[in-house]
Amino acid sequence: MGVFTRLSNILSGKANKVLDGLENPIEQIDVAIRNRQTAVDNAKRESASFIGSINEKRREVNELKSTISQYEEGIKKALSNNDEEKATKFLVKKKDLDKKLESLNITIEKISTSANLVKENIKKLENEVEELKSKKSELAARYSTAEAQAKVNEILTNVNKDSNISIDDIERKIQEKENYANGLESFKEENPEDELKSYLNENSNSQDLKSELDKYR
Repeated sequence: MGVFTRLSNILSGKANKVLDGLENPIEQIDVAIRNRQTAVDNAKRESASFIGSINEKRREVNELKSTISQYEEGIKKALSNNDEEKATKFLVKKKDLDKKLESLNITIEKISTSANLVKENIKKLENEVEELKSKKSELAARYSTAEAQAKVNEILTNVNKDSNISIDDIERKIQEKENYANGLESFKEENPEDELKSYLNENSNSQDLKSELDKYR
């Protein structure tokens, strides 16, 4: 299992535990973004050494090629001088270097394949981070709207429960109170002074009416 895979599994496990304890989905997105960004940063650090080693291996390849070229020149010169022993010695050394060069090229190819795979995985994770960031704004707006709507609906529902009254029942109760008040009025004793005032007013009104009528006689 590669470094990147191990990091991804560890962070995913931790992220799931954290997300399970959250109720706000926007907070879940924030946690997911942080965990993925951490994974990207860690993967880059862990892979930097062996990705960077490719350049070192290529430098070794160039040095080997230069050395091999020198031995080839040495072989040619030794043969031109009829020094077959020296030419053979240089040839043996060149063959050793050729094997080393071949092995080094294979190593570079393997490292390059692994490096490209890691870079691809890191790029995918970076794309996920960017996608989550861009999606967060939209989802945050939707969540805020839904949350506000839920609160409003809850308020209205509570009001409707509290306001479940019958106007007919209220009018009936008021009518009962009015009837009760009127019933009490019928039992009220009449004040003698009030009776006198009423009698005088009635006579006064009668005299006034008679005077008015006399004007038309």
